[in-house]
Amino acid sequence: MTKQEFWLSNVEFMNDKLEVNYSMRIIQTALAESSVDERSAKIFLKTIKKHKKRANETLYVLSLSKDEDSLNLWNNYGKNDGYSIGIDTPKFITKITERRIGVKTSQETLLFDNISVFGNVLYDEASQVRFFRELFDHYYSFILNTNIFRINELNTNKIISEMFQVWDTILKFSYMIKQKEHQIENEFRFIAFNDNHQANFFRVRNGIVLPYIKIGFEKNELMPIKEICIGPKINENIASAGIKYLLKKNYRKTNITKSSLKLLF
Repeated sequence: MTKQEFWLSNVEFMNDKLEVNYSMRIIQTALAESSVDERSAKIFLKTIKKHKKRANETLYVLSLSKDEDSLNLWNNYGKNDGYSIGIDTPKFITKITERRIGVKTSQETLLFDNISVFGNVLYDEASQVRFFRELFDHYYSFILNTNIFRINELNTNKIISEMFQVWDTILKFSYMIKQKEHQIENEFRFIAFNDNHQANFFRVRNGIVLPYIKIGFEKNELMPIKEICIGPKINENIASAGIKYLLKKNYRKTNITKSSLKLLF
């Protein structure tokens, strides 16, 4: 809050080690169930793997939760300590999608406008397969209905545009699905694209170097924060006083709440 920024992690360094493999399994299942013929399906899958590997270095994720006071999340990410920051979601979405976003570096602020996908993470496997299957069916139908004997500049551009749109959608939405075992996280994600490696920062967690980028807000622009919840192990009175001092200058209207969970240790 004091630095007016959010951190987005590179997709190759997500906490769930099996996430990438899981999404590829769903994509393969969807292809097998789609109307795409076997030869084309192999080409599709090869292309997806190629694009996914190449694009992973440029995709970053901001992971939030729709649960403000979850015992599982307190324990996993805060060791039942710390604070939960409540975001005003509609305002947040408006701020980062309807204008160019500043990515802060040590020298300057780089601008880009590629918050590409945001929404609830999908945990139901049948729904995941259905989504990608319908996407493959749509693209395959488009190819079959394109008159290849009347290829001209207009048709070629249309095919290329459609092709890249489909690959782009498959790639980005492959990071919007997770195994049902993670449903307790009730995650809401933003997927951002950034191919400027100079904008990368690095932090160390559990001995691993993690690349990330920063989405910054202007100094005179309030971040869309509506609530701060005090963790279940913290002394409420002292913590509340400290938070009030932090919020004193610009965030007087922000609610301060205490976790409903009562833990001694």
